Amino acid sequence: MFLYTGDYLSSTTPIHTGQGAKPFDALCLECQHYPDSINHPDFPQAVLRAGDVYNQSILYKFGTI
Repeated sequence: MFLYTGDYLSSTTPIHTGQGAKPFDALCLECQHYPDSINHPDFPQAVLRAGDVYNQSILYKFGTI
């Protein structure tokens, strides 16, 4: 999983707070295949060939302690 942070956000369009976005007001969690999987036959492969169907679901659960 990759984590992207909004280090350089700068917007006048209101977000959920009613104000424009400022640096670090957001993040993105992006799931991906194993790095370098193309070179490791025993890893799940990220190659999609013509006619193949790709389907993926991601479920995020957040809670508090």
